[in-house]
Amino acid sequence: MSDIPPVSLPLPKLPNEVLLGIFHLVDASTILNACCTSRYWRVKLNSYEFVSIVAESVEDGIFCIRYSSMGRKSYMLAWNPISRRSKIIQDLVCVFKPDMVYLYAFMYYPYTLDYAIMHVFKHSSESTTCTLAIYTSFTRDCHVVMTCPPYVQTIDATYVTLDMCIYWVTYSHEDVERTKPYIVCFSILSNTFQQIFVLEQALARCYMLMIFNQKLCLAASDHDEKVFHISIWNVHVIEEDPTWTRLFMYNGIGSLFTPTMFVDEDIIEIKERHFQIEGADESHFSHFHICRYTPMNDTRRTLHWIEYEDQVRLRLLHVYYETIYPV
Repeated sequence: MSDIPPVSLPLPKLPNEVLLGIFHLVDASTILNACCTSRYWRVKLNSYEFVSIVAESVEDGIFCIRYSSMGRKSYMLAWNPISRRSKIIQDLVCVFKPDMVYLYAFMYYPYTLDYAIMHVFKHSSESTTCTLAIYTSFTRDCHVVMTCPPYVQTIDATYVTLDMCIYWVTYSHEDVERTKPYIVCFSILSNTFQQIFVLEQALARCYMLMIFNQKLCLAASDHDEKVFHISIWNVHVIEEDPTWTRLFMYNGIGSLFTPTMFVDEDIIEIKERHFQIEGADESHFSHFHICRYTPMNDTRRTLHWIEYEDQVRLRLLHVYYETIYPV
């Protein structure tokens, strides 16, 4: 061994466009190793300028994440944070090359360790119908590609899965005022769709699908800057004519923006406020209250307060249970 100490050389501070252009061409593991090299590289490689990460869903303790580098190179990632195992999946956007990026749905087959990733998209903005593609872990490719019925629109971020079916709320193209919502149901076993119109008494401004005691529920919310009113409906899905039953309703002070979800017997909801201060420097602030409401004893409690010095939207919530499911 040499007694001569190693020479420490400063890392070159390359221009952003050069640095990000180089790392755009390398694989994900190299990028992760580079993040450990210096604080400067870590900040740059974790910036929104370089990478965009969207958590599509969480099922059985597995996160399904879509990330892209500089808006061009994108991947899907299945990740178990407990086992720290992950698997990179080719992004379906790179396969079908639509002119826009659409959301995905992620779900497990019951009593198995296999999962499916569902993608509903339009090849172009002028397309009149959507296309459905399904990637499965046991085939490792898109074994189902089919044209959707005319009423099927792209997946909403607040979709839910139940009994091998995927549900999401949407509107037709003709409904510009968004006054006639309906639920789209897709069975991954039979590869069939079903359209479920929202009951007239349940019509509101915002909607959120939830699962409560293994039953499909819809939270319908009317709100303004001061108060909100929410009704929770159980939707019993049958082929002939789905039945609707209102479970309960409640009111509150303050504006409420769904997402809302059930956790055990409680409802977890987000109260959202946005402020804009005009002056020499225009500023935006976002405040969020994460609240728990227990309908059984009619109690409500604030669990957490979040504040951002920017205009931020929280689009959805997930329930996470630790598992050792493989990816």
